[in-house]
Amino acid sequence: MEFGFIIAVDPTDKRDRKDIVWRCHCRCETEFELPATHLITSSTLSCGCIQRESL
Repeated sequence: MEFGFIIAVDPTDKRDRKDIVWRCHCRCETEFELPATHLITSSTLSCGCIQRESL
């Protein structure tokens, strides 16, 4: 599933306050992990590359 610039690849065994942590890729090819809540609420739209580009 795609959320902004983020593509959720697969869930990990990790939890963040009982929230499933997903392994994600950004369009800029950065790999990182993010809790599902951040994906669902669209509070995180990229790995930070959007903000770096705007500067």
